[in-house]
Amino acid sequence: MKKLCFLIMTSIMMLCLSFSHLCMAATQEKVLRVATEPSFAPFEFQEEGSGEFTGFDMELIRAVGKQAGYKVVISNMGFDALIPALKAKNIDLAIAGMTITEERKQQVLFSDPYYTSGLIIMTRKDNDSIKSIKDLEGKVVAAQIGTSGEKKARSIKNAKIVSFNTNSEASMEVVNKGADASINDAPVVGYYLVQGGDKTCKTVGEKMEAEEYGMAMRIDNIQLQKDINKALAEIKANGEYDKIYKKWFGEEANATAKAQAQKQATGLSFMIDILPLLLQGAGITIEVSALSVFFGLLIGLAVAIARLSGCKPLSILAACYVDFIRGTPLLVQIFLVYFALPNIIGHRVDPFFAAISACSVNSGAYVAEIFRGGIQSIDRGQMEAGRSLGLTWWQTMKFIIIPQAFKRIIPPMGNEFIAMLKDSSLVSVIGFEELTRRGQLIIARTYASFEVWLAVAFVYLIMTFAVSRLVGIMEKRMKTE
Repeated sequence: MKKLCFLIMTSIMMLCLSFSHLCMAATQEKVLRVATEPSFAPFEFQEEGSGEFTGFDMELIRAVGKQAGYKVVISNMGFDALIPALKAKNIDLAIAGMTITEERKQQVLFSDPYYTSGLIIMTRKDNDSIKSIKDLEGKVVAAQIGTSGEKKARSIKNAKIVSFNTNSEASMEVVNKGADASINDAPVVGYYLVQGGDKTCKTVGEKMEAEEYGMAMRIDNIQLQKDINKALAEIKANGEYDKIYKKWFGEEANATAKAQAQKQATGLSFMIDILPLLLQGAGITIEVSALSVFFGLLIGLAVAIARLSGCKPLSILAACYVDFIRGTPLLVQIFLVYFALPNIIGHRVDPFFAAISACSVNSGAYVAEIFRGGIQSIDRGQMEAGRSLGLTWWQTMKFIIIPQAFKRIIPPMGNEFIAMLKDSSLVSVIGFEELTRRGQLIIARTYASFEVWLAVAFVYLIMTFAVSRLVGIMEKRMKTE
């Protein structure tokens, strides 16, 4: 028994050391790791067909990076996760139409302003009661979380604020009459209206308080700030900035956007067109889910054995692990690994490692209880028979108890995999473009929410149906054996 305790504790320590080694691996290339929130067209969004990030901000940072001698690598994550990712050293720079404010200056460094914008109110065409910001008092106002639009909305007297992860979701809330109006940056609202939003919505009032956008960096990365500011000044001087600006905000920009919107297919043909992009996201969903459940299976088996081993310290430790993981949301666990862990170890955590480790640890707690229930469902006489034959406790578990328990846990393990297929959508907050995130990014470009979510639901249904049938086949084969 003591040997088993030592073996399990040693394995846990080796696993932790291996994970730490992966975390601390870092490349020495002169790479600029940039993060954005690509649902803010025309500043940042995914290009149709290719899935590449495009827009004014994206072309600007590539030009600035090239001028400064950096290789720019762009990833995506939620707007509210950008500053935490900078502070955790998981990225070097964030560019996402971020307004320079005094509050943010306390947390990060900003580049020199690269764009001056302003807020505008959008409401439905049939709503004539709202003509200025004063008319929003006591009304329901939609805004994107963490933006200056949300901050402005919260300053309105007696207004009820509903916050969304993306601008497109806030706009849809107005269209669906869940909100009386939304407040967002004027160019973003203008792009939405050009994309077909002008059929149901309109802007009212004057543009409010001019705002300056800046690129955010870690507060201690003064050298990068100098490099970025120098490169930005150089591309403004050589005409590259003006060329990018005219492409996205010149006279032809709206006409081009409108022409693209008119070309866009609708209904079933549109759903078929976006299917390849959704299937790419489904591949990432399956990869994350399969790896997480596989490692969760190993963790869960070890934890279940630890709880049943009779080694009191291990049993208590395993019980605490299960209670902590099951008592906290998976999203919080992902944040702890990706944002909090780097502050402890002093190095960035790779997003793939963060996603798999958080989901595996989460799955392991549930699998541990599945295994424990399966093992305890086996008659105690089986253990006694094995021990009477001269087998050790571990040999009895390995050759007699666990094989029988495994047959009984196949249905709940199938349920765990299906649950992980759906829960894996949470890893999008740290930059993974899995199925749900792909749907959000397509909506940010097309605003075709009904067709996109219907297609996403269909792909999820296919995946869960396939898993259910596979589990059923395995169950039948186990019974016949």
